[in-house]
Amino acid sequence: MNKKIKLEDGKLYHIYNRGNNHENLFKKESHYLKFLSLYERYIEPIAYTYAWVLMPNHFHFLIKTKKNICYKYNKIKNELRPEDYNLFKWETAIINEENKDHQRPDFSKHFSHLFNSYTRYFNIETERSGVLFEREFERKEIINKNHFKNTLIYIHQNPINHGFCTHLLDYPWSSYPTFINNLPTKLKRDIVLKIFDGKDNFIEENKKPLDFSKMEIFLLE
Repeated sequence: MNKKIKLEDGKLYHIYNRGNNHENLFKKESHYLKFLSLYERYIEPIAYTYAWVLMPNHFHFLIKTKKNICYKYNKIKNELRPEDYNLFKWETAIINEENKDHQRPDFSKHFSHLFNSYTRYFNIETERSGVLFEREFERKEIINKNHFKNTLIYIHQNPINHGFCTHLLDYPWSSYPTFINNLPTKLKRDIVLKIFDGKDNFIEENKKPLDFSKMEIFLLE
């Protein structure tokens, strides 16, 4: 197995993984909602989200890690527990002599905490035990605008490609509807629509057939 690349400050990544032995990660609505709430807790403090989809046995996220963020470290306990993350004030700052008691986040650990927390919840909910996710999560750095657009379209078209719906708006566990409505969102909607030259063009490009066979081969490399 290839060594996973390190997640670095201020870079775009395609994050994805699937259930161990293709097992379902989500079996009912409350499972999807719980995963998204844990994502908000562990990932939103350290990354911007541009697109996502949760499929029954796998998921995809298109993110950008935040740059120069830090949190105040718990000197007394000499640790920062995952459940304490939401208690700390996150800020954009460069660690120096004035704030050397602050700590830079380990982006990969935040994702590990997300997956571990969800596994504990899912195992209790479904009366199972053991590993839920197949392996350490996959990550691919986004290298240019075209790569960004193709990855985002690939993410949104996943439910259609896997036969769960025939129209992008028919699948509820995707970021696509957020780009069509005008409801408040933490998703970086304005940036994405600008990259696609507006909502109308965004809609048209997301409808275009994508060669999934080439994308899947790329993801496995």
